[in-house]
Amino acid sequence: VCRIVLAEKDIPYTHTQVMPHTPDVTAVHPLGKIPVLRHGNVALCESRAICHYIERSFGGPALIPNDAFGAAQTEQWISIVNTAIDPLWVRTYFREYAFPTGTGGTPNREAIANALPRMTPQFEMMDRAVETGHLVEGRFTLADINFIPILHYMNTAPETAEMLAGSSNLAAYLRRQGETVTLIDNATGKKADFPLLTPTEGPKCIDIRTLYAKTGYFTYDPGYTSTGSTESTITYIDGDVGILRHRGYDIKD
Repeated sequence: VCRIVLAEKDIPYTHTQVMPHTPDVTAVHPLGKIPVLRHGNVALCESRAICHYIERSFGGPALIPNDAFGAAQTEQWISIVNTAIDPLWVRTYFREYAFPTGTGGTPNREAIANALPRMTPQFEMMDRAVETGHLVEGRFTLADINFIPILHYMNTAPETAEMLAGSSNLAAYLRRQGETVTLIDNATGKKADFPLLTPTEGPKCIDIRTLYAKTGYFTYDPGYTSTGSTESTITYIDGDVGILRHRGYDIKD
């Protein structure tokens, strides 16, 4: 999660691979857990604290909304995922595939079978939660960064991959996270990735809200001939062909 935040904000860093409970880790985390962060004289542990420090200390796209309600929603979904989703989906169910406890080093089928019925209503809850595209409506936030890796793991295990395929909003949500366009600055060779947004109708859109933060450039598009400035779940407009629909109905009707 911390490295995703650094990538989203285009912050250079050095990644040092160390095992938990080693001297370098216990010097920062009293329980010897990873990850830990060192930044100058600052030493921090726990992903949530590290992500908040990065958000407040560096520029780039805001991953925690500035408005009180958006920030509270972000914190709400991080808490739900960390206290309910992660313990069951990852530390109970997926653990059996990552670190099997069954006979002969195989997954414990009883533990998996016991977890799945409890996971079903949570899958339904999270499917409803991302119906608008993100956990915090209309915005990619730290809440999404916190949840997406878990969803990726679920897509690699057989039972939850099937559950995910049957959850249309979650499946589309995960699929969108992997769709990007890479911009290459021919002058410097520097590359920057931007997510693709997939509408229910019409062409895909390149999300360039982080363009300036990542490249130092703006775009020039008089008349918005290739630019969308708003997102709507009830309206579709295509000026080139004269389409204006509201809730699926042509405006003239």
